[in-house]
Amino acid sequence: MDYKIAVCDDERIFIDRIKQILLDCEIHGFTDSRQMLQAVEDVGRYDVIFLDIAMPGLDGIGLAREIQEADEDVIIVFVTSRIEFMQTGYEVRAFRYLLKCQLEQGLPIIWSDIQKELAGRREQYFVFEFNRQTYRYACKEIIYLESRLRRIILHAKGDTAVLYGSLD
Repeated sequence: MDYKIAVCDDERIFIDRIKQILLDCEIHGFTDSRQMLQAVEDVGRYDVIFLDIAMPGLDGIGLAREIQEADEDVIIVFVTSRIEFMQTGYEVRAFRYLLKCQLEQGLPIIWSDIQKELAGRREQYFVFEFNRQTYRYACKEIIYLESRLRRIILHAKGDTAVLYGSLD
């Protein structure tokens, strides 16, 4: 299954190391937290975001808070060299906390846990793409679907979306 993954770390070497460990994944890397935040606003949601905590400007904790305002279901993993931020990381509902010195050993284990978590979530969401944008609706929020002229209109609590297809 393809997941949208982002990494934000002011040290490019750690972005590259994560990409090397998760070889089969498409990963968007950012060395600046504001660029990462802009990408979330422009491109849409990510399934998983790996964040460094100690970054210039907007730090990883602040970035996590802002991202979660737009998407409370995103999985955030803090990857940092500073253990003293661990408690704060969990205050923003981090999925895991990984020390950079343990990246090679810990990331495959965490990635396995993430895949299990996402598999469970995917069963509860209706996900589709329309006009190069990914949309995700909780099944419990969908009121009904209607089909009109090869378009499906999804009616959810507080929202309506259109996608191409049929209800066959």
